[in-house]
Amino acid sequence: MLRNIALKSKTAAVIGAGAIGMEIALALKHLGLEVHLTKRSEPALPRNIDPDMGVMLVDHIKEKGVIVHFGKGIDSINGEDSVESVTIAGEVIPVDFVVMAAGVNSNIELAEKMGVTCIKGGIKADNRMRTNLPDVYAVGDNCWSYPMIDGSPARIALATTAYRQAMAAGVNAAGGDAVYGGTLGTFVSYVGDLEVSATGYNTPGAETAGYEVVSGRANTANKPTWMPDAKEISIKIIADAKTGKLLGAHAIGSEGTDWRINMIALGIKKGMTLEEFSSVELAYCPPVSELYDPLLMATDVALRKLDAKQRRA
Repeated sequence: MLRNIALKSKTAAVIGAGAIGMEIALALKHLGLEVHLTKRSEPALPRNIDPDMGVMLVDHIKEKGVIVHFGKGIDSINGEDSVESVTIAGEVIPVDFVVMAAGVNSNIELAEKMGVTCIKGGIKADNRMRTNLPDVYAVGDNCWSYPMIDGSPARIALATTAYRQAMAAGVNAAGGDAVYGGTLGTFVSYVGDLEVSATGYNTPGAETAGYEVVSGRANTANKPTWMPDAKEISIKIIADAKTGKLLGAHAIGSEGTDWRINMIALGIKKGMTLEEFSSVELAYCPPVSELYDPLLMATDVALRKLDAKQRRA
């Protein structure tokens, strides 16, 4: 339906610049439309990646021809029988249609009427996905989840989170005993020609949670540069400056960000430190990977910063 509307249109506005909003904006631009992308906050994916990495996504979107209005709220959608324009920060911009890609609040009215305990707009469940009512389980976007790192409640609206919650709930509802181990919010998405992947905390998130952060970033190629299909990749590792334990990572590149972030997710789950992770042996073959992998390069940058910080302490 959206494609049919787009093929009959010349201009569009996309409200919300999460992964879905950016993907839609670029898809519409690919169809030849003039596209305006707006979001209230300035950084891209602020809950997942650091601002210095988010700039890469914004620049890529702009290079593709999308008109970006970040840090500007939308005042109104205008028109009588159909959309005629939008007003963004006081500027009236003619558009043929609008795509709403902003986040929404959970509808927990049914749960509340049943007497299910809810906190801050979400359903509360334990690590077996049980609510406070007998034989009533909760999973998915309406349900609070618990990060593996420190167990503080969080809303992680990802299919992978819902799937793992549902597996635990299903086993327990059938009389078994399964524990949901929490989430790291591990995800991957495509933004134009770039993959973006993340897991665990970014720097602002870790600092808000009370951690002193040390980080390392590598900007290099995913394969030896003499390989004709080598592509740029940037990866950033986040760790606890007091213990050296991994807290998160995010990566942007044309390919290969997903498996590297999955490796970090496993490292976090196992409670690995920067020093332990830096000694992990990774497979190497020039057509596939780099000898000194960007993942380990970023880890070593963070480790050197940590060593210097500890020597000064």
